Amino acid sequence: MNKRVIGRIISISHNNVIAELFNNLGNYVTLYDGIRFVGEIGSYVAIDDINRRIIAEITAVDEKSDSLSEKLNKAESHRFLRINLIGEITNGVFSFGVTKMPPVFSEIMIISESDLKLMLDINANEITDDNGKTKLTVLPIGSSVIFPEYQVKVKLNEFFGFHFAVFGNTGSGK
Repeated sequence: MNKRVIGRIISISHNNVIAELFNNLGNYVTLYDGIRFVGEIGSYVAIDDINRRIIAEITAVDEKSDSLSEKLNKAESHRFLRINLIGEITNGVFSFGVTKMPPVFSEIMIISESDLKLMLDINANEITDDNGKTKLTVLPIGSSVIFPEYQVKVKLNEFFGFHFAVFGNTGSGK
């Protein structure tokens, strides 16, 4: 078994995917690209399928006990992740949206650095037009909370081509 594999999908509906974490997992796993927290809300997992890798965001973590008593007993409990499918990697390119749902019992993995780079690292900050003028194509707007080594960037043409909103508390720097 791959060390990145942390569980498997047990339920799929039109708007909800639930995965069960393996019981032998602790809260952290050590991988070649660092120590990762298992089941952090807002972090990403990957699901391999034929000719594609699905990327999903963890939206909730639940715990349920096998025993009839209500006391917490790690040996008799199971952790479940609710995940939101956000995109897929095909032929080395990440695109938002999923063409089809993954099969039940598909393994879920902690996302790799290379997949994160495909997803979050947007290059080509500017282009030069025919008149020799440069045009900004990507705008950095901050750093990722979950992955602080990555800047959050938006592709200007795609971003302003759709409706958007900016939310935040008064004085937060919107």
